[in-house]
Amino acid sequence: MLKNSSLIINPTQEKELLQILPCKPRSSSAQLNWKHLDLAYYQLPSHECPEHTLSKHVISLNVGAAARLERVIDRQVQGDRFIEGEIFCINPAGLYRTIRIVSPAQILHLYLDPEFVRHFAQDQIDPDRVEIISCFHPHDPFLHQLGLALKSSVVSGSEIDALYADAAATMVAAHLLRHYSNVAVEMQKEVKGLSRSKLDTAIDYIHAHLDEDLSIDTLAQLVQISPYYFARLFKQSMGSTPHAYIVQQRLERAKHLLRTTNLPIVEIAHCTGFCHQSRFSTVFRQYVKTSPSAYREQQ
Repeated sequence: MLKNSSLIINPTQEKELLQILPCKPRSSSAQLNWKHLDLAYYQLPSHECPEHTLSKHVISLNVGAAARLERVIDRQVQGDRFIEGEIFCINPAGLYRTIRIVSPAQILHLYLDPEFVRHFAQDQIDPDRVEIISCFHPHDPFLHQLGLALKSSVVSGSEIDALYADAAATMVAAHLLRHYSNVAVEMQKEVKGLSRSKLDTAIDYIHAHLDEDLSIDTLAQLVQISPYYFARLFKQSMGSTPHAYIVQQRLERAKHLLRTTNLPIVEIAHCTGFCHQSRFSTVFRQYVKTSPSAYREQQ
């Protein structure tokens, strides 16, 4: 229900957020051009936010010392003490509430575009029926671990390619639909994988564009199904997610170039679709257990 006296905030706009929060985020994904998912890391003093709603779904995590937080919805107060790693709340877009940060807290916010979620599983359900359900203090190790991984990359300044951010948005959207929505049961339906022709189309495209900024959205549009449905069916067919498959193919191409050419490593990183040489080296070491230069020397 619309409340004319309350604030409607787009959390990706810093000026709007300062209407309800006392300070800017310490780190955020604002400059990283992520498509569907945004991140902001705050160190907040005790504070009460005026009644407001956000234009995006938000997941709030405690990433610091124990803190107490209260959420007020329709004059009903929900409050609890949260230790490090616990989720404060999951608030769907359009939910009006007041937030009280009773003690200083380090808070990580993940913002997800509701249109992305609404159309995410359109092959299986009516997108107009999808609603994310508000939840206070849920126990959710998956969101905790994913949030920490994203925070670590953003805070450290590590390069994150669009494919990684796209995969993270896909995982968060799928998780919310499966566990925090009114269509959770319908989302459990089994699928049997992509048709041979659609799988070949997707794989051929991946191999032809490994040096480009691939995304699940692009691949899903190519075979004319939704991103969520594509991700599920691709994993059923190949045994790995689109993101994992693309990373593996990029690394195989990189290893071939390291063995057979004298191209500089920075150029190999570019030829295999990595956004930066440092990102290439990090991923290469993670999967191959050695650096690109050491691998070349061993060959």
